[in-house]
Amino acid sequence: MKDPKDDKILATLSTNRINWNGNLSQLPNWDGVAGEPTDYSSTYDPEGNTLVLMSMNVNPEFQGAGVARQMIELIKQQAKDLGATHLIGSFRPNQFGKFIVYRQEEGKDFVQVSPLIDTFWCYRTDSRDPLGLIVSTETLDDPYIYLAGPMPAFIQPPAIRPQVDGLRLVFADNYPCKRGTKVRYQVMVVDPTTGEGTAMHYSNWLNIP
Repeated sequence: MKDPKDDKILATLSTNRINWNGNLSQLPNWDGVAGEPTDYSSTYDPEGNTLVLMSMNVNPEFQGAGVARQMIELIKQQAKDLGATHLIGSFRPNQFGKFIVYRQEEGKDFVQVSPLIDTFWCYRTDSRDPLGLIVSTETLDDPYIYLAGPMPAFIQPPAIRPQVDGLRLVFADNYPCKRGTKVRYQVMVVDPTTGEGTAMHYSNWLNIP
């Protein structure tokens, strides 16, 4: 996408076209769609029923101006024009969603219990399956964020318990606190450009056993 005024590049988007049966359990990962080498040459199907969003970059000068949203709308129209029945993509936001976590014990002020969290640390291992194909496994390995299947009995309020199903991203508070007290958490969202806090989110009060 270019700025019509001066032809400056606002954003770029890379896609691949493949066949997918629509079964979520057989949803391909990024490596499988990119192929080997990762230039789509071994996976591209000109008659494929699925358009895959592989990567998108927005010029830093225009981030926060809705350019990414416009790009998505344009590619949705292109998928329709091509007759694709599926449009899928796997994106990890870049420089977006930074936050800091604070904790308040009952009767006390909030204290910071996390650094500025701007990414989740992961590692990837590659192996070969019985057919000799490369299989990549990505593992979350972060000191503050981990995956867990929470027990519904510990989720409050009770009204949301039936909605707890499957793994959740959980923040790990590694700082000690007094037993038998109540605590609540405050998450401050940090603007990726200015570094200023832009929003505050609060948890319910939690009992510490």
